[in-house]
Amino acid sequence: MRRSILAILWASVVLVAAARADTVYLRNGRVLEGSVISEDGKVVVVELASGVVRLPAGDVLRIERTPPGETLVTELRAMSRAGRGAEALERLKRESRALPRDRARGIRVEILRSEAARLEKGLRLAEAYKTLCEAMTLAPQDAELARGVDRLAGKLRELRALVKRARLSAEGGRLEEAVELFEKALRVAPESRPLLAPEFADACSRLGVRALNASDSSAAGWYERAMRADPSLAEELKEPYVHAKLLPVLRQMSQGDADAAERALLDLLEFAPQDSQARYVYGRLQQARKRWRAAAGEYLRALPRDERPPGAPPSDPEGVARLRKLVEKRLAEVHNEAAERRRIREERARVEPGAAMRMTGRNFVVHHRNLKLAREVLDAAARQVKRVQAALARERIAPWMEPCPIYLMPDNETFLKASGQPQWSGGVSHTETVGGELVRQYLTVFQTCPALLKTTVPHEVTHLVFSAATGYTSGIPRSIHEGFAVSLEPEYIDRYKRSGRAMLLWKRLAGELIPLDELFGLRDVGLDPTLFYAQSASVADFLMTLKGPRVFLRFAVDTGRKGVLRALEAHYKMELAELDRAWRASLDR
Repeated sequence: MRRSILAILWASVVLVAAARADTVYLRNGRVLEGSVISEDGKVVVVELASGVVRLPAGDVLRIERTPPGETLVTELRAMSRAGRGAEALERLKRESRALPRDRARGIRVEILRSEAARLEKGLRLAEAYKTLCEAMTLAPQDAELARGVDRLAGKLRELRALVKRARLSAEGGRLEEAVELFEKALRVAPESRPLLAPEFADACSRLGVRALNASDSSAAGWYERAMRADPSLAEELKEPYVHAKLLPVLRQMSQGDADAAERALLDLLEFAPQDSQARYVYGRLQQARKRWRAAAGEYLRALPRDERPPGAPPSDPEGVARLRKLVEKRLAEVHNEAAERRRIREERARVEPGAAMRMTGRNFVVHHRNLKLAREVLDAAARQVKRVQAALARERIAPWMEPCPIYLMPDNETFLKASGQPQWSGGVSHTETVGGELVRQYLTVFQTCPALLKTTVPHEVTHLVFSAATGYTSGIPRSIHEGFAVSLEPEYIDRYKRSGRAMLLWKRLAGELIPLDELFGLRDVGLDPTLFYAQSASVADFLMTLKGPRVFLRFAVDTGRKGVLRALEAHYKMELAELDRAWRASLDR
């Protein structure tokens, strides 16, 4: 027992000594870098990176001791140079008592300056500007900082002017000019992609519509640029894109250029292998070339599996003709279904005359000008409250004392003016607290948001319930809030556990996953919002699965109170690197 106590005390001495870095000069000319643990006139005990050594005191020429706290400064600077500025700032916040106040402030300014330079080099101008402004609050007399803030402010003004010109061009119908200006703005500040990509994509898709109406072959190219800029438009633009790609194919078929038509069709089918219309046209091409069996195969692929006639595919002209009529009937039905979807969109866009009305439920009150849609929003919000309660095993976190208002704006423009949100936003939740007590909360969404009921309302409601469950604790990382909200969206399993997991595996292979120390430190979604939301949801889902919802909630609360590293150690007995390895490994399962 006595030996174990002595071992613990000796380990404690070593750990304390390791906080210093001393230089030991020997009489034979050697120099040792380490930590002097003890010296008694006969023996000097030094801890080196390779282990502890005992030196005769007579062999030691002199010892230069590092002032207290300077080892911390050295390590913080190394972290900052390695691009781990956010982690360095968090560590400095935790261990600042090891340094004099002015010294700690100076090191913080130094790290912020370095972080701003890194962000500016990566063309993340807004983040760099915010970081330099934070440094300026600590060192207001620093002329170099002031010049840096002015320089970045000038760049941001130029960017805003560029974006304003692009928007005016788009509003005025000068779409080619708008596209050029948006592209220039995205080159200047790639971090603005989440904000500008939807507007850039909208201008490209409008050019696609214009070209398609004029039977112009450039239509497909515009649609492709729109989908690259905003991948969420792929489903919406798939039909007109396929139509645009089929126009030159049909022209080639009518001119008798079957080979060129076939090459174009095969390219199109690589993009949309299940598209019924493309399969139908390819079947017509094969039928015209009297390739009966191949034509029948394409017509069958144009039909859903459960609607395909039984038996072997026909190989005679009459059988192929009957199959073609069956496909044409199915395509007419699909066309009618698409018309019905358009009718629903138009119905959602309808704004009833007069002042806004109110529809009140148990937890929410919807302010609206569309009675039918308001009822659907109220139902979706109520379902999501129950969903989050079940996920957290907390049935008493809602309802609130007063029903939470949901402001259902008539259109995107009104929503943006009312909420102050960026162009790409579909909705926003807002909470105000005083002394940890809720004083006000509300949601703002808009009628014509494509994902209003499936994603937007559930996502924003989850933010409100999660805030209540965590006692309105401030400082919880955005990735935890957003990751939990995404993981509780009704379509999470389809959108993220399937396609999102595949994307994360690819990003892992390419070395493009966001390091967890950076993910937990992000104050906005960064340059790749899709990656941010998918990775945040995956990490939140992993932590929930690891120890259940109650531990996850306590962890989330402590990230705001104590920081991520201490919360992780307290509730999951892990360091950040261990969590990173375990989460990455979970992607394979």
